[in-house]
Amino acid sequence: MATTATKPRNRTRSANDTKLTFLVTLLRRFPHWAIWLPQDGQWTAVRMRYGARPHPGTSLVWAQAPSARKLCDEIRKAERKLRVEAKAAAHRIAEATEP
Repeated sequence: MATTATKPRNRTRSANDTKLTFLVTLLRRFPHWAIWLPQDGQWTAVRMRYGARPHPGTSLVWAQAPSARKLCDEIRKAERKLRVEAKAAAHRIAEATEP
């Protein structure tokens, strides 16, 4: 009887350990992102745009997904988009400063 009572707790503990492992992996892979453990089955991440200074009006980039793997894919898509935006902005600045 005692072993059956501990099984659900062990399963919950194992699920939480797995989530923490995924969280640490994501944070190491994407250090500029703040990532939350899943709430209601959704993983959530946020970061500032390149070159943005922290203040209340800073434009943020959000990513949400139902699993850590899908969140990783969403973050990668957002990173690609941010790099394209940063390159375009740098190109505009370079053109504006040319004589």
